[in-house]
Amino acid sequence: MAKEIIYTVGGTVQAGGGIYIKRKADDELLELCRQSEFAFILSSRQVGKSSLIVRTAQQLESDNIRSVTIDLSAIGVKVSPNEWYMGILNEIYSTLELKTDVFNWWMDHAKLGPAQRLTNFFKDVLLKEVKDQIVLFFDEIDSTLSIPFSDDFYVAIRAVYNARATVPDFKRLSFVLVGVATPSDLISDNKRTPFNIGRRVEINDFNLTEAFPLVENFGIQAAQILTWVFQYTSGHPYLTQRLCAYLAKSKEVLDEQVVAHAVERLFTGEQGRQDNNLQFVRDMLSARSPDIKRVLKTYHLIRSGKRVVDDERSVAKAHLKLSGLVRSEKGILKVRNEIYNTVFNPQWILENSPRDWQKITLVSLSVPLGIALLVAASPFISNSLRGFFQVATPTPVIVTVEPTQVISTSTETMIIPTETTAPPTMTMTPSGSPTEVDSGGAVMVLVKAGEFQMGGVKGDLYAENHEKPSRAVYLDAYYIDKFEVTNALYKACVDDDVCSPPKFVYFFSDSPRRIYYGNPDYDQHPVVYVDWNMAKTYCEWRDARLPTEAEWEKAARGTDARIYPWEGMELACQIVNYRDCVNRTKQVGFYEGGKGPYGTYDMAGNVWEWVADWYSQTYYRNSLPTNPLGPDSGLGKVMRGGSWASDQDDLRTSERRRSPPNFYSLELGFRCAQNAAPEP
Repeated sequence: MAKEIIYTVGGTVQAGGGIYIKRKADDELLELCRQSEFAFILSSRQVGKSSLIVRTAQQLESDNIRSVTIDLSAIGVKVSPNEWYMGILNEIYSTLELKTDVFNWWMDHAKLGPAQRLTNFFKDVLLKEVKDQIVLFFDEIDSTLSIPFSDDFYVAIRAVYNARATVPDFKRLSFVLVGVATPSDLISDNKRTPFNIGRRVEINDFNLTEAFPLVENFGIQAAQILTWVFQYTSGHPYLTQRLCAYLAKSKEVLDEQVVAHAVERLFTGEQGRQDNNLQFVRDMLSARSPDIKRVLKTYHLIRSGKRVVDDERSVAKAHLKLSGLVRSEKGILKVRNEIYNTVFNPQWILENSPRDWQKITLVSLSVPLGIALLVAASPFISNSLRGFFQVATPTPVIVTVEPTQVISTSTETMIIPTETTAPPTMTMTPSGSPTEVDSGGAVMVLVKAGEFQMGGVKGDLYAENHEKPSRAVYLDAYYIDKFEVTNALYKACVDDDVCSPPKFVYFFSDSPRRIYYGNPDYDQHPVVYVDWNMAKTYCEWRDARLPTEAEWEKAARGTDARIYPWEGMELACQIVNYRDCVNRTKQVGFYEGGKGPYGTYDMAGNVWEWVADWYSQTYYRNSLPTNPLGPDSGLGKVMRGGSWASDQDDLRTSERRRSPPNFYSLELGFRCAQNAAPEP
C-alpha cells in the first residue's frame, strides 16, 4: 500500500510531517550560510520561507555550523525596547546554552544604546563562548513594522558587517532575515540598512518536476492531474498543496472537470472567501496597502495584459509582488496564477477602489461604450470623433517628410513632429525683457508675475484630497527650463567634476539593454536615475535651482486652470509620451502638440520631475497665497508631471507624488528654474 501523503497548508513542513519539496532557493541559502554571508528572504505568505530556514538549519548542523531561529513575532510588539531585545537574547541563550547570565549582562550595559549593546553582546559574549560559525535566522521580521525602535536592530546587523575588517570574529557570525516586507518598509535609510549589503534569496513557485511527489499516489494519471492543477495554481506552494490535498480525498474519478469544480469550491466560489491565503492577499491590497489607488491601478494594468516593467523602486509594484498576487517574468510583471486572476477580477478591483476612483472607472467604462455604440450605429458621426474613440478605420499609409510626419488615411490627414527639433529662437517681450534665455546651454522661458489657480480644479474627476482646495496663488516672475534636463546637459556638469553620474547608465526597459547615459543616440533624451540631491546640485551648478511646486504647476497650467498642459482634454500618443506609447523616454521637445501655455515641453509624460518642495498631504490647505516655498519638512520630496509609463491621471497639472530624496528611477528626471528680474 502506498504511503499516505501529508500535505502542508499551514506552518512548517517539518512540524506537520509533510513532504518537503526542494527548490533552487535551498542550495542558494545553504551556500550563503556556509560562506557566512548575510542573506534575506522577503516574499509573500505561505510559500515555504519558514520551512526553508528549518531545513537549512538542520543541514548546517551536519556541517558543525551552529544556528538559532528567532521568531520575532513571538516576542510581541507591545513591549519595551529592553523586553524586545531580551527576547532575542533569551532565544540565543537557551538554544546555544550560553553560560553568561544574559539578563544581567544586558542591564549592566544599560548606558549604551540598543544597537551598540547588541553588537557588543555578539562580540563579547556570543562569539567568545561559541567558537564555531554561527547563523542567526530572524523569522517574521515584518513584525518589526509595529515597533518604533526597530531601526536600531537593523543598524546593529549592519554594524557587525562593517566591523568585520577590524573584528575578525564577526566573520563567523551571519544573519538571515525572513519575512513579508520590502527593505524600504523595514528601514528607509540606505546608509544604515543591512539590505544593501546582504544577498536576496528568491523563493520561486514549484515546477512540475518538483511538485510531482504531491501526486505520486494518484495512479497512472498522476502527471496529467498535476498538469490540470498547475493550470490554476501555476505551482504556488500553498494553493497547489491545498488543491492536491482536496483531490486526494475525493471519491470521484479525477478528471479535468473534477479539478475545475475543486478550484471553484476551495478558492473561486463563495467558500473561497474564507481561504486564509486569499484573505492575506485581500489584506495586502487594502488594509496594508501603502497607496490603495496606486496599487490597484497598477494591478489593473498588469491584469489587463499591459506591459508593466518590474521596478523595485516602485512602491506599488514592490507591494504587489510582496502580496504574492503578481510575479516578475523576464522583467515584466504578470498575474501569478489563474486562481488569483479569477478572484481578483475587474469587478473586485472596482468594489475595493477608493470612491473617487470608482466613479472615474464607471465613467471610463460606460461613456466610451455608449459613444462607441453611437458611432457604430450612425453614419453621421464625424471622422474626427471616430478617430478619438478609436473606432476601426482603414490602415493608414505613412509618408515621411522633414521636419514632420504626414499620416494619411482614406478619411483624414494628421501632422505630427518627427525627432528633428528646430533650434529655439530668442524672442522679447514688448518691454524688452527676454521671454527666453540661455542658462548653461539650456533654454529657459519666462513665466510672468501674477496669479494662477493652484490645485485640483472644477471638472477634474481625478483630483485627490491632497490637491485641494483649489485656490489663487500669486508668484513673482521666474524662468523655467523649456525642456527637461537632457543627458548631454547633465554630462557637462559631470565632466566639470561637480555632478555625480546617474546611478545607472542603462535604460532597464530596453531589451536588449543599451547604454542610455553617455550614448550620443540619447544625448537629447531626459537624464534619469538621478535623485533629488543630484538634481539640486546640477541646477545650482547652472546658477539656477529646482522649481517650487507652485512654480512648476503654473508653468504647466498657465492662468486658465488647465487640467493638462495643452488646451482641451484630448490624450493621444501624438501629443504626449505616456503609457504604451513608446514604453521609454523620448527626445525632449518631440511633442509639439503637448506644449504648455508658456512654451514648455513634456510637462506631462516622458519623465516625472523633481521639484524643490517637501511633501505634505495638507500643504494645499495651509500654504501661503504668495510665493509659497513648501513645508519645512515632510514625508519625501515632491515629483510632478507623470512619465512614459504613467496613466492619464498622472499627467494632470495638479497631480502630486512623493519619494525619499535618495530615490531614483528610470521614470524620473527634472528641470531647473531661476528668478527673473522684477517687471517694471
